[in-house]
Amino acid sequence: MDSCQKCGHKLNPGQKFCPQCGTVQERKAASSSSAPPPQNRSREENRKGPSFFQSKKGRIITVVIVVLALGLFGAYQYIASTMTPSKIQSQFVDAVKKQNVKEMKQILNKNQTELDLNDAAITDFLAYFKKHPDVYAETVAQLKNDAGKLAVNKNYDNRTRPVSLVRDGKKWLVFDYYAVNVKPYAIKLEANQEPVEVSINGKSVGKLMKNNDTFGPYLLSDLTIEAKYKGEYTLVTKEESIDPYEEDSQNKEGIENIKVELDLSGSTVTVESNNEDAILYVNGKSTHKKIKDVGEFGPVKTDGSMKLQAVYTIDAHTVKSNEETITSDGQSVYLDILATDFVGDPPSYEDDYTYAGTDEESLGQTVENHYTYISTGNYEEAFALLSPKKKKNYNYDNWVRDSKNNYKNVVTITSATLIDEYNGEVQFTLTSYDHKPKGKALVQEWGGTWNLIYQDGRWLMNASKIKRIDSYTIDE
Repeated sequence: MDSCQKCGHKLNPGQKFCPQCGTVQERKAASSSSAPPPQNRSREENRKGPSFFQSKKGRIITVVIVVLALGLFGAYQYIASTMTPSKIQSQFVDAVKKQNVKEMKQILNKNQTELDLNDAAITDFLAYFKKHPDVYAETVAQLKNDAGKLAVNKNYDNRTRPVSLVRDGKKWLVFDYYAVNVKPYAIKLEANQEPVEVSINGKSVGKLMKNNDTFGPYLLSDLTIEAKYKGEYTLVTKEESIDPYEEDSQNKEGIENIKVELDLSGSTVTVESNNEDAILYVNGKSTHKKIKDVGEFGPVKTDGSMKLQAVYTIDAHTVKSNEETITSDGQSVYLDILATDFVGDPPSYEDDYTYAGTDEESLGQTVENHYTYISTGNYEEAFALLSPKKKKNYNYDNWVRDSKNNYKNVVTITSATLIDEYNGEVQFTLTSYDHKPKGKALVQEWGGTWNLIYQDGRWLMNASKIKRIDSYTIDE
């Protein structure tokens, strides 16, 4: 139904005049015939309702989206702020102060797959800084330095240090991952016996079968190594304490393995006899070794429970030496088979002697020279003062190796006696000084007797009875 163009009165279709006001109705253009008048459009829009964004539901959804976006942005900002290099450094300080294993575990570099970051290892790691405040101060300073450099250069990397701050990839594919990186340490053990049972920090790590092996890796901590070697006659134990940080500071380029040498020789004695073909017996049981093949014998017990004896059999006749009880480390044991016990003539070196014609002063001078040569590194001269019989007790290279730590010997001759033109005896005391690790020196007091023979125109040291009286450690 149409309406009057002037007054809006309702008209029948096709009416040309308005019955209300008489106005002639003009024909409308086709293009606008279908468009409703303004008031009708308003009523039509009211019937359709408001747009989505004007609706209450739309406004609520829009607000929710905005709130979520702001929340996500805020969360991102917060998480990012907790993962900055300086924040990780602060968390390290806090974890050490509180000895907090859980907090330290969160900031250690989890990408270090070679390390087992278990609670026990982290506990030892934290305890290390508590025990070594100087190392802790150096580490905090290092981490602050790393944090400052990472803030301006994400590619900065200083993993050669024992403890450092590093960027190691991404976390959740969004955030830069910063963590405390700890240099791993392995322990390379070498021993002069085998097999050796090894424990590190109270935990058994197995046997050292081939004189050397590598164990680890370990976090920075005080490492205590315990080694046990079960010898034929006694158990030898050795304990070594290692500070990886101190070892590392001696090598600025960093190290992978900390080398530890384990001396499991235990207590030893020197065995000699006037019959080198006699067999050595321990507590009445044969070692199946001739005296000339024994030399330094061990490891042995020094509590008086071990007794040594030389036994010689010839033509179905067995003779035995005196029995010597072992009571100290380094003891010289001389097993004498009396000449009257032999069938036939006793062994003699007299045919090897040359003209003697010397005095007692030369006896003492020979002993003094021997120990002076050792302390000054003149090993060939020192070894040359031993008789051929005595030299058989030693391998020269091993003898030199065992002598190299000795840097000073103070000899006091208490008496020098010329027994006959071919034999002499010197009683003496000796204070020896040997280098030890970490600026220490081992001081040992000795006392005893050297028997000398005159051969090839000079006195040679042939047999000894020497006992260690005391030993202690001093600062060099």
